[in-house]
Amino acid sequence: MENERLVGIETKLSFQEQATDQLSEVLRDQQSQLDSLRRNIERLATRLGQIDKSAGTDPPIDEKPPHY
Repeated sequence: MENERLVGIETKLSFQEQATDQLSEVLRDQQSQLDSLRRNIERLATRLGQIDKSAGTDPPIDEKPPHY
């Protein structure tokens, strides 16, 4: 009886360890994707800043938005 209980606990622990390992792997993948996206956003922000500087013109103050 005690042995069955111990086997049940060990089985549950094994599944918990496996689930933890899988979650850790998913978390590493997500962090990698976040890092990549962050670099892309920084690169795009830099390009947008360069485009704004090279355009050199400000939009007219009294121009109505396109939805009017």
